[in-house]
Amino acid sequence: MRTTSIDSRGYALITTLLFTSVLIVMLSALFLTVREKMFQSQTYHDQTAALYLAELAIADAVVQLEADPDWVSGFSDASYPGVPGIYRMSFNTSGPPFTNTQSINNVRGMSAQSYRGLETVLRGHCLLVATARVGKSQRTVEALVKVGGGFLPLDRPLLVDGKIEIEGDATVEGIKSLTYPQPVPAGIHSNLPTAAPDLVKIDDTDTLITGLVSSSSSDPAAINMGSYSPGGGTSTAAPAKSIPNIDILGTVASNMGGSPIPAPRAAPNYAQYTPPLPLLGTVELSYDGGPEYSYSGNLNLTGDLQLDGASLYVQGDLIVNGSIEGSGSIWVSGKTEFFGTSNVTSSTPDRVALYSHGGVSLQGFNGTVAMRNLALSDPGIQASWNTVISALNSYPNELDQIFDVSDLGNLSPHLDADSPLSARNRLGSGLGGRMDSDKGAAGNLVTRSLEEHFDTIPGSALLYSTPQSADRDFLIRRFFDLYRLNFGLKDGTREELAAKASAQKDRLIYGGVDAINDHYLIDKISLIRAMVAGVEFDHPGRAFFQGQVYTHGYVYASDEVAIIGALVTSIDPGSPPPASKTVGARTIDPGDVVILDGCSFLFVEDFFKPRSVSGPEDPGAKVMLWYVR
Repeated sequence: MRTTSIDSRGYALITTLLFTSVLIVMLSALFLTVREKMFQSQTYHDQTAALYLAELAIADAVVQLEADPDWVSGFSDASYPGVPGIYRMSFNTSGPPFTNTQSINNVRGMSAQSYRGLETVLRGHCLLVATARVGKSQRTVEALVKVGGGFLPLDRPLLVDGKIEIEGDATVEGIKSLTYPQPVPAGIHSNLPTAAPDLVKIDDTDTLITGLVSSSSSDPAAINMGSYSPGGGTSTAAPAKSIPNIDILGTVASNMGGSPIPAPRAAPNYAQYTPPLPLLGTVELSYDGGPEYSYSGNLNLTGDLQLDGASLYVQGDLIVNGSIEGSGSIWVSGKTEFFGTSNVTSSTPDRVALYSHGGVSLQGFNGTVAMRNLALSDPGIQASWNTVISALNSYPNELDQIFDVSDLGNLSPHLDADSPLSARNRLGSGLGGRMDSDKGAAGNLVTRSLEEHFDTIPGSALLYSTPQSADRDFLIRRFFDLYRLNFGLKDGTREELAAKASAQKDRLIYGGVDAINDHYLIDKISLIRAMVAGVEFDHPGRAFFQGQVYTHGYVYASDEVAIIGALVTSIDPGSPPPASKTVGARTIDPGDVVILDGCSFLFVEDFFKPRSVSGPEDPGAKVMLWYVR
């Protein structure tokens, strides 16, 4: 009995020890599991917090860019009050090689390259890369941000470091944007501090300036407006406006390894028209062929220069005997001369940034005089010309009858197949035949005798019958361009659907007006408004430059050039001074601007405005793409 009792107690002790060991193992496992879960929970918390902090860093950078589009300071171990962790952002400002931790500011169109490759950060955009660390967790967020309008943060279309002289039916006006044409005041300013009279001299004949005319000179006579009073008044001894000094010579020199300039594309075949339409070839620069093109020496292009997101660098002079169209940037170490032609698509969002170390000459031709002389030669031309002007003058009123913002819910019934076609069809008859190929609605407001003066081809038979000249060919081409914009394509064709898709992207192409009309694109009526406002057929020779002109030299514009954007002259004390220009008795020095003979400025605020203030029409800084890694 006693032995048995002892054995029982031994078994009980062993069992207890075994149970205790198992319990200890279980408790240890439970402890380890709980600790791991707590660690995982903390890690998840830190990862989430780091992600939110990286997003906050992007938001912080957007605010910085809205205040200063040239911001590249970045963040170094920055923190936000009440939020754990730090965030970082650094910018590559020296060029290749690039890493995946570097942000890129290409607001000014200096370079579109990043660690993702060529042409990955278009002009007017920034690639922001923000890294945040909370505890031992780190997250990185990338964002592609569109900043302002991609140009210098200007508040007026004419800002210069020298003298300003304007004469001959000049206008200076402003709008919010091409698609929101709400008027804004547009003025001019000279930073020249010299105490002398007539530093800003404006002929009061048919002048229109809607904003302030100011000068940094303390001389009360520095501004000579004659008897004209601008909409914003005048101001002398005004503070100088800050103009960033852009190293054009250095930028051109560092980009001489770009693609060669391609051969001009042949003009379209218009042999089906009799006589054929005279057109020049087009040099197309597209990022498909390499986003950057370079040319060493003086480049003289006979024809149009079409940019498709590309940059052109010319180590010499650039002369374009045609239009400059599309979107992109042009850098010239010498002088730039642009003899514009007949671009009438000024309602599109395309824009070009021109940076020229030497002086800039922008010239159209005096189409008003040319057309007047042609009209005097034949009563038929005069009658047809009057029809064109009458139709264009009627366009805005007919649009107003349709685009009644107080009755948006009932617009479609008023926008029927033949509206607004009365002015459009009269325009068609004046330009050379029927506008609507599928409706046959032309001519209802035009007498048969007038129609007989025109062929059913783009351009007037009477114009073709006049002796060949550059002026005549210019007018024929301009008529043809306007004709194509207003032409009525057949419903449902590939061309009509392309015109509709382009209109939805704020771009007017062949048949664009008819596509807006036929598909009830009410919100795109503003494109037609902008097109009509831009044509101004009382100045038929008007050549358009749409974007920003920046030069260390002079600017000389004459013969009905329309600048849709702004002109800036900035004297660079750190580089060789460009040459002056002599025009008749005038000597135009670097920094000076001379505007003659019916030129106009239309300041488009969203090309330049850096801050988002009042609504969707203001560009500010907008996130376009977002990526977390």
